[in-house]
Amino acid sequence: MKYLKKLVILIVLFLPIIVSAKERLNFEWGSSIKTPNQDYFESALDVVETKDGYLTYGINYAIYYDKDGNITNKYSIDDYCNYIKYDEEKEQFLCFTRTNYQLKALILDKELKVLKSNILTVNFDFYIYDEYYFNETENEYIIISPYDISLLVISKDLSSYKEITPEEMTEEEIRNYYGEYYLYFDMMYKYEDNRNYYRITYNDKYILLIYYDFKQKVSGIEIYDKEYNQVLEQQINTKNQIIAELTNDGYYIVTEEDISDRKECQYDKSCYSQLEISKYNFEKEKEYSEELQTLVSIGYHYYYNDGRKITTLKKVDNGLIFLTNYIYAPRGREIGTPEETISGELPTITKYYFTYDILTKTDGKGTIKVIDSAKSGDGVTFEITPKEGYVLGVVKVTDKDAK
Repeated sequence: MKYLKKLVILIVLFLPIIVSAKERLNFEWGSSIKTPNQDYFESALDVVETKDGYLTYGINYAIYYDKDGNITNKYSIDDYCNYIKYDEEKEQFLCFTRTNYQLKALILDKELKVLKSNILTVNFDFYIYDEYYFNETENEYIIISPYDISLLVISKDLSSYKEITPEEMTEEEIRNYYGEYYLYFDMMYKYEDNRNYYRITYNDKYILLIYYDFKQKVSGIEIYDKEYNQVLEQQINTKNQIIAELTNDGYYIVTEEDISDRKECQYDKSCYSQLEISKYNFEKEKEYSEELQTLVSIGYHYYYNDGRKITTLKKVDNGLIFLTNYIYAPRGREIGTPEETISGELPTITKYYFTYDILTKTDGKGTIKVIDSAKSGDGVTFEITPKEGYVLGVVKVTDKDAK
């Protein structure tokens, strides 16, 4: 005789936990760049991330910061460089000085001490400016004029130089000498009448060009891969677009409120523009957009022609760092508190770090205790309590792109 045993079915309901994060920016610090000569200062030209912090430099000074924005070292030279470029790999500066038609080339260490120098010529009429582009090959430094696409090619031992125009080069030589800036050379001729390409930035995957179209009166960006195939083009409906920065999954664009035609701004000294930063993916979808009030509290005044302008935007380890300069000295303004310093007349570097709003979802089948937001790199602890009848099943953590 067979007995039917009682069948017990245990039904366990799993509590799914979904955690996602939304990226935003938080102001971390702003530091005024007081050059070694306190009575006189020059615009800062660039800011780079170093092993220990950050470096910003001008035509005759270099200032180092730690990760918290504190100045650790200041160095200066008696003369100045018509063109200066920092080599992050070698931790050296390349400097060119032009006086009385004499061109002198120098290699400087990170403290601006001369490692090597040579007078290349005493009959020199090629003007060099800091906004010139820079490229290098295995044996040569190349300075690219953004005005007439001519080149100044200097041997790396500083023993010789030559001036070259595109008409004197083969297509292979053009691509080799211009490097990432070949697109600039190409676009200058393609859109010579309508577009002005005024900034190029690139990373290991893409090249980004910023332009202003005089015919359509709009700014825009074009992004290309390293084979010079266009990945995307996006118009930005402002003529005051400032700067952009590439990442491998998208790009940041800083735009400026256009107040140039507002009548009240022609007479009201407090009428300054406001900056905004937006993050896009490569589908041109805006991931977020934020005003940068802390960075530029008084912006720029187009009628009086003074105010703070962004020179450089860099994505660093856990955020964004900006280099800003004041265009013309502010009338009647003095540097005061740290908050006011970034609106003063001195060059400034400003750091924003990424924070993430932490979003959770349990479908009412339990609770989760967690902080509302966290700084990039911080550890986050979750305390999960399933509802009666549920046990913790799968915890799914996604980034801001739901990956």
